[in-house]
Amino acid sequence: MNMKYGPCIGMTRLARWERAENLGLNRPKEIETCLRQGKVGLECLWNRLV
Repeated sequence: MNMKYGPCIGMTRLARWERAENLGLNRPKEIETCLRQGKVGLECLWNRLV
């Protein structure tokens, strides 16, 4: 949910995490693990609100 990782509308959470990685941002490694193991939903949380 932190905007320092960029906009999230229209992107999966994993795609946003990967974009942050490509930009060299310091993303929490435990979030990647949860996303890749399917422990959390991949849909952007804001997609349902727009």
